[in-house]
Amino acid sequence: MIRKRIASLVCALALGSMMAISASATDYGQAGIQWMIKDEWEHRNAVGLEPYNEMETNIITCQHKDVNITGNGDYSVEFSGWCVPDDTREYVEVGTLGLNMSIDFEANPDCVVTLTDCTIDGVTYTFDEQPELEEDGDNHVLKIKNAYGVNATTTPEMDAKPWNTTDPIVINFNVSGLAEDKIENNPDEVIVLDYVEEDTEEENTDEVEEATVQTEDEDDFDQAADSADDASDENSDSSLSLAAIIAIVAGIVVVIAVIIVVAVVASKKKKK
Repeated sequence: MIRKRIASLVCALALGSMMAISASATDYGQAGIQWMIKDEWEHRNAVGLEPYNEMETNIITCQHKDVNITGNGDYSVEFSGWCVPDDTREYVEVGTLGLNMSIDFEANPDCVVTLTDCTIDGVTYTFDEQPELEEDGDNHVLKIKNAYGVNATTTPEMDAKPWNTTDPIVINFNVSGLAEDKIENNPDEVIVLDYVEEDTEEENTDEVEEATVQTEDEDDFDQAADSADDASDENSDSSLSLAAIIAIVAGIVVVIAVIIVVAVVASKKKKK
């Protein structure tokens, strides 16, 4: 019995240690592709956020594959399914295309993220120099395309032109300097995010129909109000006509009464 209890205690301690290690190993944050189109302003501002149009009224249909950072090792993130429309592609630039990370570099001062390569429109770019790690709100970013600053130094040469296809844009990178290595064959490493633009056409149709119904109701109300006004005017006219008739009749009665009185007085004088 004592041996069983000791064995159970050892198993519990081992399981607790494994859970603690697993919990700490998944606590480094996430990474994903950040992008923004200058002059048209479609964008995805950070890892985990939704991609939007300029005024953030519509989600952009596309797919992002972000990753959970669980330790030192190689990672890959992707973005696919959307590109700048053909009729405006030659007039715009990519404000930002890069790797956005929610890693806490202050808590992990020895952590280093190194870009390995980047594939755009089927062309793979390797990095001759690493971009500067920049703060971006609560996150950090390594910019590859940068219309507002310097594009990454790559082979072949990188520019700020938009990508031409909806093929996957892939960024491969390495993380080092953390307390442990990544979880190998981790089923939760890749986070697949499918974004679909909301169908606003039906909503707009419903709004138009509702507005039409409201307009018809308002017209009906106006017509009813006009009819009421007309009826009121008719009743008023009728009231005025009746009052006039009563006044005329009363006047005739008064005149007749006066004539009768005068006739009676005249008759009495003749008799005298």
